[in-house]
Amino acid sequence: MKTIPRVQFVVATAAFEADIIGIFLEGSWGEKITHLYPELRTIQEMSDGKKQKTQLKKSVTAFLKTNANEFQRTKKNFQKDWDRIEKKILPTLVQIIGTDFPATRKRIEAIISQNPVCPRFLPSWSFSVYLRCEDQANVRRIVTHEVTHFLHFKKWREMHPEADSQTFEAPHREWLLSELAAVAVLNDPRIRTVVGMREKPYKEHRKIKIDGRCAPVVINQLYKQSIKNGRGYEWFLEEGMKLVKKAI
Repeated sequence: MKTIPRVQFVVATAAFEADIIGIFLEGSWGEKITHLYPELRTIQEMSDGKKQKTQLKKSVTAFLKTNANEFQRTKKNFQKDWDRIEKKILPTLVQIIGTDFPATRKRIEAIISQNPVCPRFLPSWSFSVYLRCEDQANVRRIVTHEVTHFLHFKKWREMHPEADSQTFEAPHREWLLSELAAVAVLNDPRIRTVVGMREKPYKEHRKIKIDGRCAPVVINQLYKQSIKNGRGYEWFLEEGMKLVKKAI
């Protein structure tokens, strides 16, 4: 097996926080953020975009400064807990998905953020983790989920070199398949027993039907079939896409 990268927890910068929180404040996740940080509602409601960005940058900068000790303590705790399982989880993901990490990929960044929404960034192989996520098993789940996405799309591109990376984001079929596949992978006993908790599909995905059946259930059954029959992840993805095309 080739070199396995390290997941490195880092504290978000003010520029990162302002950019990402600004994006989510404008979207459907805005209410979740302002529920935790009511002071951001005033910024959210600003009509002057330039002033809004300036005030948001000031707000997140102050938050980082005020909570600097908490950020450092959380970074240490998250890293210590993840390090216990990293050498079990990452090689197992490589085995399941059937592709190695890029030879040049030495580090995967887990960015500790005040943002309760945890986006991932495929080009940089990085993602954010909520500062006040108190359940360590949930942190392990988030890390494993995002690393699964990185390997999943690497595998997909190996299968489909012509794939447009824009389709790896919502609301495209490739994105939906990746989310449903991640749930199946994380509930594989080889992963679930190490992470310490089950993965659940997003509520909105439970409403999606494939031949009248719940999409996450259908894809999970397909994944189990690929394991039982020894057909592998590539077969799972090709057959999974055929099913997703029936849904959207």
